[in-house]
Amino acid sequence: MRPTAPSQHEPASWYPNPPPAASAAAPSPRRKDRRATRAGAYRSLGPLLLLSALVGACGGDDQGGPGGGGLTPPPDCQEPAPLAGPSLDEAMGALDEFAPGDVDSFDAFIETSYQHILRRSPESITELNLAAEMGLSADQINSQLDDRSVAYTSDTHKLYQEVLTTLQGYDRSALSATQQTSYDVYQWWLDDRLQLEAYDDYDYPVSPMSTATHRNLMLFFSEIHPLTDAASVRAYIARLRQVPLVLAQTQARLVRAESRDVVAPRFLFDVTLPGMRAVANSAPQQTQFYTRLDNQIRLLDISADERTELLAEAAVAIECHVIPGYQRLTQEVERVAQSAPSGHGVGQLSGGDDFYAQALRHHTTTDMSADDIHQRGLDQLKIIHAQMRTRFDELGYPENEPLASAFDRLAEDSGYVSGQAALDEYEAIIAAAAARLDEAFATVPAGEVVVIGGSSGGFYIPGTLDGSRPGAFYADTVNPTPRYSMASLTYHESIPGHHLQIALAQELPLPTMRQYTRFTAHVEGWALYAERLAADLGWYEDDIHGDLGRLQYQAFRAARLVVDTGIHARGWDFNQAATFLVDNVGYPRPSMEGQAIRYMAWPGQATAYEIGQSRILALREQAQEALGDEFALTDFHDAVLGHGSVPLAVLDTLVEEYIDAKQAVPAAAP
Repeated sequence: MRPTAPSQHEPASWYPNPPPAASAAAPSPRRKDRRATRAGAYRSLGPLLLLSALVGACGGDDQGGPGGGGLTPPPDCQEPAPLAGPSLDEAMGALDEFAPGDVDSFDAFIETSYQHILRRSPESITELNLAAEMGLSADQINSQLDDRSVAYTSDTHKLYQEVLTTLQGYDRSALSATQQTSYDVYQWWLDDRLQLEAYDDYDYPVSPMSTATHRNLMLFFSEIHPLTDAASVRAYIARLRQVPLVLAQTQARLVRAESRDVVAPRFLFDVTLPGMRAVANSAPQQTQFYTRLDNQIRLLDISADERTELLAEAAVAIECHVIPGYQRLTQEVERVAQSAPSGHGVGQLSGGDDFYAQALRHHTTTDMSADDIHQRGLDQLKIIHAQMRTRFDELGYPENEPLASAFDRLAEDSGYVSGQAALDEYEAIIAAAAARLDEAFATVPAGEVVVIGGSSGGFYIPGTLDGSRPGAFYADTVNPTPRYSMASLTYHESIPGHHLQIALAQELPLPTMRQYTRFTAHVEGWALYAERLAADLGWYEDDIHGDLGRLQYQAFRAARLVVDTGIHARGWDFNQAATFLVDNVGYPRPSMEGQAIRYMAWPGQATAYEIGQSRILALREQAQEALGDEFALTDFHDAVLGHGSVPLAVLDTLVEEYIDAKQAVPAAAP
């Protein structure tokens, strides 16, 4: 039996088919609550994930609706309410209330402007459970999907520009240190969105990733939309009726991109279409839009008659709207796929090199070139492979054994675990880590993290800002997992990794923008750093198997630098990418083929992990050298985590300020 690579924040089975029905099973008491925050947020676009990255098409009606496209909807179909959001004028009017440069109003400006940005995405408000705090009707918000039309998206970008202009009207030097950090973070975030606007068409609207609209919708309905009472179920059904409107906007964007000669590789369409056809050709009750509701509604305080009525309404909504919407989009994708390019990277597209440079900047929050990133990956692999060899020698493994064979041997030696035993082991790893956090952390979040077992896993979904839902580490407890990989995966996804960082940010007295916004390099860099930190603290001291699991994960992230840049900047094909991963990481080829597809569909994202970790390690070394005996790991981690997620340039400044502050305090007398 072969171990598989962690999903690395692509929840559910995204390659190549939709999540299996088992993922929608009613939760057991140990599974806690599966209504969790949308994983698309891990793309680090912050709120308005799809509004800022996906657009419709110029001209025409991209609202869509039931019927049309040669398909006849069944009888008794209720028309969906149009996708509606607050007007741009309303947001602009709110900004006009702030006098340029009035420092006393800065905090109010940050909060007000961000809330107006957030209001344009009802899905984001739902996932954060912020409707009441924002003075909005939860029932109304939870009945709406995001408007992804070109017109609405264009207005959102106008709002970004107006907010940025107003922000830059403040005298940064007159602000407090905390306000200056808010200024820097907000400015980078807004500027990044405005720079990405020029490349909307390059962000493939249809792919096997959960960031693609048709996949994101399934994830939103199956994991995010709250189902707590009859009203929330009716809101769920109202959203089901809006699905074809959103898919029509995706279809329009696909056509617009095609008209500009920006078409995804044929290979991506080939692995995406089976999942789309599965929904398009399903009976309503077979879709996960229905099965999630069917399973959850049984747990609600609703009479049997009302439950039957609501399920019947949902089935009609799926038959009238969801399935026809997927059918029309599938037909359009099949047409576009016929003339899609055969290459695999964005470099084959006109303007693709410029887009890739922007994608790298967005995810790494640096100006590193593709060549520099590629070479860094190769250099890091040499170091990590040497460390692996030392550990394999301690186990007496053959010196010239290929990595894949060596890790096969390691998996058998460490043993496999699944089911309740796997869930118990993950929870035990978290408990042991929590008991030792004081070795490196003075500040930890109060919010708990729970383990949710199922047929897929290897990712973390944050809790809500109000703490009403805990953070969750989703773990595959169905398929046998080699023990050697479990500790590092747990450290990455829970504590001291994602949960510690993200839950802490949510609890800090910061503007909402800084509690929620996440920059890939800082978030994923921290989680990878957390794996390394466990080794630095001696947590693998008596666990050679676990330490080799950590080194395999490190090699995985280093190899990504080579493969991502290889695909998009050097013309690598799919086979070349998958083979490089197998040879240099040691995971089985099917798993590495899935990863190669991910990098094709999501340019630049996978490079952020190692880039972020290396910056944090470099800053730690800088602080140790500057402070000597006065250096304390707990203080350094407060500096890295105590300001929410930030771009790496801002992190540099924060650590430098921490060093300066420590140096300004006289050393204690002996």
